[in-house]
Amino acid sequence: MIERKQILLTLVLSIASLASSITFAGNEVISISSDTIDFGIVPVGNVGRVNTVLNNVSAHPLVVKLQTEENEVQIDEKARFNLLPGESRKVFFVFSPQKERVLKTEIKIISEFDSGEVFSNAIAVKSTTSKWLSFTNTQDIWSVAKHSQTIVAGSSGGVVEVDSNTGILEGVLLKTNSQLPGNFIIKTVNSGKDIWFATDEGVVKKSNGVDEWIVFNSENSPLPHNYVYDIEVGSDGTIWFATVAGLARKTSSEWTIFDHNNSSLNSSWITSLATDNSGNLWAGTYGGGVAKFDGMEWLVFDGLSIPSDYVWDVEVDEKGNVWIGALSDALGTGGGIAKYNGFFWAHYGGSNEKVENTDLLVNSVRAIAFDLEGNKWLAIENTLVSFDEGSSKVEAFELPNVEGEVRGEIKDVLVDEKGNKWCATNKGLYKFLVTNEWVFLPTNNTPMTSNNILSIEADSSDKIWIGSNGGAKYFGSLISFENQKWSVFHAGNSDIPNKRIMDIEINANDEKYLATLGGGLVIFDNEHWIPRNYENSNIPNMNLEAVELDDNDEMWVGSNYGGLLKYNEASLDFEIYNEQNSDIDASTILSLAFDSNGILWIGTYRRGLIRFDGQHVVQYTPNNSGLPNDTVYEIKIDSHQRKWIATSSGLVVLDGDNWIVYNTSNSGIPNDNVTDIVFDESTAWIGTDKGVANFDGKNWVTYTAKNSGLSNDRVQALTISSQLLWVGTQNGLSVFNVGSNQLQQ
Repeated sequence: MIERKQILLTLVLSIASLASSITFAGNEVISISSDTIDFGIVPVGNVGRVNTVLNNVSAHPLVVKLQTEENEVQIDEKARFNLLPGESRKVFFVFSPQKERVLKTEIKIISEFDSGEVFSNAIAVKSTTSKWLSFTNTQDIWSVAKHSQTIVAGSSGGVVEVDSNTGILEGVLLKTNSQLPGNFIIKTVNSGKDIWFATDEGVVKKSNGVDEWIVFNSENSPLPHNYVYDIEVGSDGTIWFATVAGLARKTSSEWTIFDHNNSSLNSSWITSLATDNSGNLWAGTYGGGVAKFDGMEWLVFDGLSIPSDYVWDVEVDEKGNVWIGALSDALGTGGGIAKYNGFFWAHYGGSNEKVENTDLLVNSVRAIAFDLEGNKWLAIENTLVSFDEGSSKVEAFELPNVEGEVRGEIKDVLVDEKGNKWCATNKGLYKFLVTNEWVFLPTNNTPMTSNNILSIEADSSDKIWIGSNGGAKYFGSLISFENQKWSVFHAGNSDIPNKRIMDIEINANDEKYLATLGGGLVIFDNEHWIPRNYENSNIPNMNLEAVELDDNDEMWVGSNYGGLLKYNEASLDFEIYNEQNSDIDASTILSLAFDSNGILWIGTYRRGLIRFDGQHVVQYTPNNSGLPNDTVYEIKIDSHQRKWIATSSGLVVLDGDNWIVYNTSNSGIPNDNVTDIVFDESTAWIGTDKGVANFDGKNWVTYTAKNSGLSNDRVQALTISSQLLWVGTQNGLSVFNVGSNQLQQ
């Protein structure tokens, strides 16, 4: 038996920045001091591999040392090299725990190594220093491709890289640790030497073997739209991009755009691309059928000859036949698959009367793939379908039901050289083995259950509490984050209701009050979950929008069509203020804030802004004030007691009796739909539908998904804690250092 050794690997160098964490054998083992990076005691098997990336290392020799429990060995001169400022290198260390010496040390680009040299589970975490960090959920997989021995999956939270042999997560690429323009990856395409990513912020080419990225978007190129569905790279170097606003062709010398206005295309929404054996381009469209382009003329096939006008996938088999996967229409008719042999279409499945009499009764086919025997593998809702065209044999394999949750939907299928089928689903990455067994492959790099962040709050110890909307299994969850540690509470592991968390308020004892959409008020005392709902209180409506504490630590709640509520902790019931029993003329309360005099300011849906001192009510609307809109999404009060009011018609600041409106026509605010407001020591941060803006009273600075590390332009929640601005967006959680320091991804 081989005795396992404990190994301590130490890198000694002069650094400006490098990877903040490295996972080895499932454990985070790196720690950083000023000059030394220590890999903690690492138990490994026969041979171990550690990958890391060094960025912006100062121009001094790198010294690598291997230290066992007994002695320290310096690696030979091959491990010494210089890095210029701004240069990045990947370092590969191979060592053996069987002997207390180094067997081999090389400095190479990792991708140059033969994929067979896989020794142990290690994740390379690429470091990027900036003032932004990103946290995402990567379980919503949209597409899957294979590049060398790596499965490259596109998700709504970044690019996921998985070892195709072991199924182990190798890494996640985000905006903040790569040159991706966005975290929503719609399609991944392997063109041979390069890997392409179609995103909602343009298209990206990542060159193989070097860290070189090229981004095309509607601002730096003629690309008709940034939302790209597919990419096709021709043998002559021509590149085609399918967008929601047309088809783009890029050659070495020019761009050409085709849409329904300047060509025979019936629809400009291009969904999928393929090139047949004669070099013709096939373009599937949403609502316009499929079109063939020979370089000069278009030939369009619509619902009269194919199963549906809504073509979602186009593929070409080894014999040159063109296959399409089509969705059913709004009435649920049509859809299925069809094959074009160069002369006519053969239909399989769907409800179209032209469907041939086979056993294949399918519609809404989202993806088609071919195995080595020529069988077709179809993605149909939560089922992977095998279709043998010759025998008309059909076999259906449903995704497994994990822990009682609803099965996911298959969005893309890849068949590898071993015959395994890799399925991209909205609930993760699955591998269907040749033995007809399903294997689930974890791809999430954070415990976040959803990228849709609705609420954020910090407690007295600067622990961040996050309320999310949706996810693979739960409608909502409460997430905490502190010192790189995550805790997630949902209906599967706690008594929290399975509902969206719209707002969070934390009292002086760090007890959390949660306003949920459909689950009422939930109190979390850090040990117990205390619900206040129809069953145990007089709550008039369980759809809540806002919670706010007054100076007496009493909780006020804004409800949806239930009015204003005050929670009485003694009676465990609510005092109700509504249109029937008070002067508060509003049934839906969206936001609450108390000023220094204890006056409650109430933002309403279509009833304006209300001032309530406990007895008297003053109501402000566009008819009697400077309020530009009668719906108030959020209210925040600064240290000067100015009221900052978020509306869909701009930001309003009420200073005494003066109403000041900031909108896109008179200021630098990026969008009139304002969603949240928070203050640092001297400025205000404004969340909008088109990014977050910083305002010092005179100057505006806007951060968007294009010009910063912001995960998504639709900002839904903001909070500041310890000079960190936490931004909850519709697609991910972002962190911005409002101070001078940079953050490490």
